[in-house]
Amino acid sequence: MAAAHQDQPAEHPRHEQVQQTDRHELRSFPTRPTTPNRSSATLRRVLEQYRQVWQKVRRASLSAEELASPLMRRPYDLRHSVVTWRLNSGVPATEVAAWAGHSVEVLMRVYARCVTGLEDVWIGRMDDSLRLAGDRPDTEAER
Repeated sequence: MAAAHQDQPAEHPRHEQVQQTDRHELRSFPTRPTTPNRSSATLRRVLEQYRQVWQKVRRASLSAEELASPLMRRPYDLRHSVVTWRLNSGVPATEVAAWAGHSVEVLMRVYARCVTGLEDVWIGRMDDSLRLAGDRPDTEAER
C-alpha cells in the first residue's frame, strides 16, 4: 500500500489556491448570452415591421400583374429567383449548387423545371461541338 501511495503525485502547495482562483474565474464567466433577451412580443413586432417594409417595397417595385403573382412575396423568394437566374444564365449546375448550399441532385430536382428558354443556346452549342475544325468559321462575324 505504501508503494501505491508513493506513485500518486504530491500535492503542490499552491494547488488549493489555484483551485480557488479557477472557481472564482468560472463564477465570473457569463454562461448566458450577454445580449438582452427579446421577448416573443418584441420579436413579433420586429417581424411585422419587416413584413410591412417588404410589402411597401414590393408594391413600389412591381407591376400590377407581378403583384398578383407570387413574385417576391417573401424575402426568401429572392433566393429562388437568384438560383433560377443563374441557371438560366448558363452558370454550370455545380457552381450554382455550391453557391446555394445544395447538392447538384437537390438543385436539379427543385429547379430543373425553372430552366427555360435556352433551347436555342443548347442546340447552338451542340451544333458547334459537332463541326469539324476545318468547317468552323475563322471569325465571329462569319458565324
